Amino acid sequence: LTTHSADGTEVRAYAKGQGPPVILIGQHDGHRVARIAATLSKRFRALRPHRRQYRLDLKNDPPCSVGEEAEDIHALSHAIGAPAILDGHSFGGVAALEAMMASYRHFPGAVIFEPAALIGPPLAGQDGGFRGPTRCGTDDLHP
Repeated sequence: LTTHSADGTEVRAYAKGQGPPVILIGQHDGHRVARIAATLSKRFRALRPHRRQYRLDLKNDPPCSVGEEAEDIHALSHAIGAPAILDGHSFGGVAALEAMMASYRHFPGAVIFEPAALIGPPLAGQDGGFRGPTRCGTDDLHP
């Protein structure tokens, strides 16, 4: 599956199965969650994004932000045209949480395993906040 993020970056994901969508935000290019996706694909449509920070075809200087990762997840949700459950591990868990906060209507639930803690520079901003706040779906936060 291929779509585009809000900033025009191509978003790529492996998709397998039929049914309600589950987006597995693992490490690297999605291969580490391939066995989980294979199991889930018997009842769900399992999507494994190739995260932009690990893509060799993209120039990641400076490194991508949590907000950009959340925008990529949001773009996948729009491409599949249905709300998706998120599964995130480590930094993928942080990106999943950020995507949910930005657009909760698109993500009715999540499984977050060992999310990374952003406690200071260089990953967090000077005040400890995210360096790149998400811009996707912020209108969803206002009733």
